[in-house]
Amino acid sequence: MQKMKPPVGQMTCTSSSKDRLEMLLSRGRSLPHNLTTSDLSQDDKIDQFLMQEGISYFHANFLSMFVCMLTGLLSLMYVKSVSVILHITGKSSSPSLAFRRYLNTLRHTTMWYTGPGVDTMTKSLMEVRAKHRGAAKIAMSKGHLMSQYDMVLTQWAFIGPALIFPSSLGLPPPSPGMVYIMYLVGRYLGVSESLNLCSGGIANATDYSQMIHNHIIQPAITNMDNDKNKVSLEMAGHLMKGMNMINPFIDPSAFHFWFLRLLSDGTPSSTKTMNIQSILLLKVQSFILGTVLHLPVVGNVMRHMANMLMRLNILLVSDWEELTIWFHQLADWPAWQKIVLVVLGIPVLSLGSGVRRLKTFCIN
Repeated sequence: MQKMKPPVGQMTCTSSSKDRLEMLLSRGRSLPHNLTTSDLSQDDKIDQFLMQEGISYFHANFLSMFVCMLTGLLSLMYVKSVSVILHITGKSSSPSLAFRRYLNTLRHTTMWYTGPGVDTMTKSLMEVRAKHRGAAKIAMSKGHLMSQYDMVLTQWAFIGPALIFPSSLGLPPPSPGMVYIMYLVGRYLGVSESLNLCSGGIANATDYSQMIHNHIIQPAITNMDNDKNKVSLEMAGHLMKGMNMINPFIDPSAFHFWFLRLLSDGTPSSTKTMNIQSILLLKVQSFILGTVLHLPVVGNVMRHMANMLMRLNILLVSDWEELTIWFHQLADWPAWQKIVLVVLGIPVLSLGSGVRRLKTFCIN
């Protein structure tokens, strides 16, 4: 077996997860989001072995990682400091804007898990860092600091659910390489070494993630109705409708119920308020993620097919972004009708995307 050198981010963290959580809660909210700067392309200590391991894990579990990120991003909507900044910037203030924002987020995330090396990741993170500076400037003009606390919770959104609930997401045991990549992402975007969710390796990251879930995420979700935070509820609604535009099989009611069952402290409300289609999609999602993807042979086949379909999904909505928005705004169709029309439209849109690429290839 190849011997791995201790990579950047796995030697420098000596604080316990409890100490880091206390620091995050006591100081993180008052520290600006970009405490450090890092140029990954100039760092000769990048561990290429761990990078490739993380890339392989991400692409082998593409659908489940998409569900992980959606779960984490939805949880952020209930964290007041994050939802307020998103609301102020106005980038997620409607379903169509949320659709554009989170489709772009998916594109960037895919670039983080593209090798070899860190060139593609760095290109993406340069753009993300510039957007963060712009958002922080707008937030500060309104009296809100975009903080280290917000950045670490955003890191949690991208990887935390996968670390602490892998089985429920249809994932195999988490990958140290995936943690390493998210460590580099946080480092480049200005998260301090002492607060970085993923510094110290997978064991520390898992423990830290669990504590953040127990002390920050879970209380925020559990108390969402008691707090009457209209901004959070509004942003969560926009996110779910935007994700439904990306994939009509993401039923807002069904996914939110599944989300609450996974992350909240207690059993969510009854499914009696959900329609038959939402209940059916909830059962299908729970069965596929919690059971089918873990079966020895069938699970591997299903995982491969689901990954391909999810990639095709993102490719088509990226190619036909304006058409997707128009389709969802055209009429208030029943959800089942949207699903049928989308399924019927897949061959047509796929052909159109293929013709576009062929024309581009011929021209070049």
